[in-house]
Amino acid sequence: MWNYDVDAFDPPAPVVDAKLMFVDAPAVAMRMQIDPGADLSCIPKRIIPSSGKLQYGRSLVAGYDGNVVLRKTCYVGVHIDNHTFDDVEALPIDGNIGLIGRDVLNLLVVTLDGPGLRLFIEGT
Repeated sequence: MWNYDVDAFDPPAPVVDAKLMFVDAPAVAMRMQIDPGADLSCIPKRIIPSSGKLQYGRSLVAGYDGNVVLRKTCYVGVHIDNHTFDDVEALPIDGNIGLIGRDVLNLLVVTLDGPGLRLFIEGT
């Protein structure tokens, strides 16, 4: 069980502590928001290693305004609780918090309890 973050978000948001794993670089522990509205998971640009054997890709991404652009992505391992996902295509974003999108959420059973400010995650 995870608690919503009532301090950093208004209204409160579901968050988890995750570990992001890069090839030939130390893992990075960080808080990530659960975002079922995001197609792809997103990670802050500042945590992406500048060296190493990071794999990059490209994906068409639609923003809030509906404009579709081709954006550079990177592949990372994501570890949440007892669940590890290899080669997650993540979109680098500005900011300090990452987003867990449907690319990962669709591999789990996720229950959001808004009134109780709790989040439950189970593997499938």
